[in-house]
Amino acid sequence: MNRQELIERLIEEEQKYGLPALLDYIFGSDIKVKLRFSLRDCETGIDELCLSVRSQNALKRADIMTLGVLIDALNEGKVKGLRNLGRKSFREIQTRILVYGYEKLNQKEKQQFFDDLIEENRQ
Repeated sequence: MNRQELIERLIEEEQKYGLPALLDYIFGSDIKVKLRFSLRDCETGIDELCLSVRSQNALKRADIMTLGVLIDALNEGKVKGLRNLGRKSFREIQTRILVYGYEKLNQKEKQQFFDDLIEENRQ
């Protein structure tokens, strides 16, 4: 199977099982993922991520109201230490951001996403 066929198969499997389940099954929980968000996406409220009440309240208490601010806080390591935000909630936030960003991609961008994912996570 060549790389393009593999990418097309991954896209098919994602549609069947969902992105988080597919990535966990193939790459495990310790993967490197790159997604680009537009300025408009970064201005999106965290309510759009459909987070649990616990996660959403913890973020709002920390004055993290938009996706852009949340991504910055994650990159700076500020989210892990928030009150009432444990491992499960932290993982939920990461997963919801990933799914939100992936769902915004067109077919060509999804192919590029998986191509980059393969490259970033070579063993």
